[in-house]
Amino acid sequence: RSGQTVLFVLTDEDSDAPVFTLNRRPYWGTSTPSSLYSWPSYTNGPYAEELRDTIAAIVSANAFVYQFINRGNGQSRKQFGEPRCDKSDADLSNFDRDATIDCLRQDSLGGSLQASVLQSRDTAIVRTFDVLGIQRSGFVESVFVELLADVSTCQMRRRRRRRRRRRRRR
Repeated sequence: RSGQTVLFVLTDEDSDAPVFTLNRRPYWGTSTPSSLYSWPSYTNGPYAEELRDTIAAIVSANAFVYQFINRGNGQSRKQFGEPRCDKSDADLSNFDRDATIDCLRQDSLGGSLQASVLQSRDTAIVRTFDVLGIQRSGFVESVFVELLADVSTCQMRRRRRRRRRRRRRR
């Protein structure tokens, strides 16, 4: 495969209602707010299965994910991750995956999509940003500059691995 799959996820909602009727709760689709603590478990049951299936699909595709969420909505944080935990320089360069994972774990978000995919392999890229900051001057440009840098780094790692495999075969 010569291309890199990149997923952009944008939401300003409390997370969409699950596709499967079994996973839905009566308050979805209403204006009733749900607190961070009322969201069902992401470790057991159908919610956890749906999240695990999504994570497995991302990992299997070796996809990079750039997600933009409303960090004020606890449900989005639990499902996707925490923008505050996306550890990098102010211009979004020098992403620190280990510091990001540590921050997510400290916020009890170790089962979020971001933490789970990052922990799955050392080449995984999942960045989480606050959708409300998307209009900040230079933000979108910085995201795409980092996307290009991430893809380039990934391509170099693949080439190195191929060379090492060829050397071992000799």
